Order: sequence, then C-alpha cells, then structure tokens
Amino acid sequence: MSKLQWRWVMLLVQSLMNKEELPRQEAMKKAWLTFKLLESLGKGVVEFSYKKQDGTTRQARGTLHRGVSESFDNYKRKGGKSPRDNSNTDGIYVYWDLDKNGFRSFHAQDLIQLNNNN
Repeated sequence: MSKLQWRWVMLLVQSLMNKEELPRQEAMKKAWLTFKLLESLGKGVVEFSYKKQDGTTRQARGTLHRGVSESFDNYKRKGGKSPRDNSNTDGIYVYWDLDKNGFRSFHAQDLIQLNNNN
C-alpha cells in the first residue's frame, strides 16, 4: 500500500468518526472495507452488500472496470454535473450496478461486506 493510499484510508477514517460519529475501530473497519471494495471494483466484478437508506440490505454486483459490461463501456453522460470522483473521502462512492445497468452509490458507513475479492 502506498503512502497516498494509506493517507486516503486515514482521511476516510477521520471523516467517518467526525461526520458519522462512528467509534474509531468501526470507522477503521469501514474505511478498509471501502478501500478494498473500490480497488476490487476497478479490477472486475465484485459482489458486496450494504445497507440502503430505507434500512434494507442491498446485495450488489458491480464493477468500475471497462470490458466487463457493454452498458458501462457505452455509457454516455447526459449534461448536468460531472461524474462523481471516487477518490474523495466524504464517504459516498459510486459503482456500475450490473443487475440494474446503471450507476448506484453507497455510503461507506453502510458497507456490510465483500462477498468475493477479485
């Protein structure tokens, strides 16, 4: 892990502790899980779960890797805001949902588990 990646994880830990009022141990766990998930999404298909805002659990299958989904590869942004940058540490991250054929987002504090590590 590079110093830059370590810094990103620690900034997310601070954000989760300050904004979401998570205890340090829980914030560290969520930050590492988020880091692993984003890294895996960039390499291929990942199955993971998170708690949605309505309280239900979402079993997701997603990617951020070109060549996995034709819909993702051919996605064209329609005006409006720029695509979200997953390098932020505000705790909200996007992925391409392979079952819904669209972008979805999750909050780092709501991430439950990675079901596989690609």
